[in-house]
Amino acid sequence: MVRRIVLSFPLLVLCFLATTASAQGFRDAEIEFNRGELLLEMRDYPRAIFAFNKAYTILPDQRYLAGLSRAYFGQGEKEKALVHGQRYLDRADDAPDSKVKELVADLRNEFAKDRGRVDVTLFPPGGRLIVVREDGSQETSAVTEKEVTRWLPLEAVTLVYERDGFERAQQKVQVERARTQTVRLELGRAAGESELVVDANIRYALVYLDGKEAGYTPFKKRVEAGDHIVQVWAEDHLAWTGVIDAPAARSVSVQAQLVPAAGRVSSMPAPMVKVEKQSNFWRLSTWGWITMGAGIAAGGAAGYFYYSFNQKWAEVNAADGDDDLQNQLFTEATGFYNTTIIAGITGGALIGGGLLMVLLDKGDELDNAATFELLSIAPTFAPDVVSLDAAFSF
Repeated sequence: MVRRIVLSFPLLVLCFLATTASAQGFRDAEIEFNRGELLLEMRDYPRAIFAFNKAYTILPDQRYLAGLSRAYFGQGEKEKALVHGQRYLDRADDAPDSKVKELVADLRNEFAKDRGRVDVTLFPPGGRLIVVREDGSQETSAVTEKEVTRWLPLEAVTLVYERDGFERAQQKVQVERARTQTVRLELGRAAGESELVVDANIRYALVYLDGKEAGYTPFKKRVEAGDHIVQVWAEDHLAWTGVIDAPAARSVSVQAQLVPAAGRVSSMPAPMVKVEKQSNFWRLSTWGWITMGAGIAAGGAAGYFYYSFNQKWAEVNAADGDDDLQNQLFTEATGFYNTTIIAGITGGALIGGGLLMVLLDKGDELDNAATFELLSIAPTFAPDVVSLDAAFSF
């Protein structure tokens, strides 16, 4: 009995950790949801929308969509109220919120008179969707999702999608009553040049651009739009690297923070040319996680065989008096028991070995490379410039 408890312990620990993380996320989402409900009662619709959106970001529960629908309706944004309400009803169980159901029905009847539904697929997301009506008036909205639903007037409208660094895409669609139109707007990267500005906390630091020496900080150069590798190095400092996405007809500013080296460094290490060399997916920790996954699967199999053993053992006890049948069932039960032990030991060994591999992984080891770390830099867009604040990390 002690052996069986020990074999099942790793699986119980993993289940406990997963349950704890899930419970924490649920609590955080419920706190935001309750805050949204309170703000909704106070008719503070903008803050209620913010709270419901935050709750849905933490945990995509359909109840939060219902709150968003009611909050948008209270704010007078009927189209968004209908979209979120319909999404709620599509995911709700057999007993949806009657108020939201009634709200969606009323809005659909209202929009059916002079609007039609248009489902728009946007790629890549994160741009601006512009609706141009027949009279030339425009409506612009920022979109973060890939799928967007709009209820538009019954006329020929032009849908324009644009994002910085990409060629705009547009399509004209005739909006019709009682018919859902589908539109896909996919952007292609814009051709052209971008102005790259590189500076560092050390003046006259050496700059490498795409593996070639390009100059010294402060550095400025026009480059083709697209991805570029920037490396900055100064004597007795660790090399810094970053990958930038330079949009066409815009300026990109990079600030490199160089860190002093522990010892004497008198030359720039071999520059990195290929981004792919910066990250190796099949590293020791990757195999470690795969091994732990196999161990969990083996632990699950051990649980199944242990359950089968108990079932067969009950049949052994029930066959008391019939020696032949009892011996046959005992042999089968012994097989399940042995398989349980083997699977349990194998699962424990795999989980322990995988955890050891994760702990021993020291990251990618690149020949002749500087001791920098690849940075993912998120741009901040201004009306005429893209700013990238990059910080070195170990």
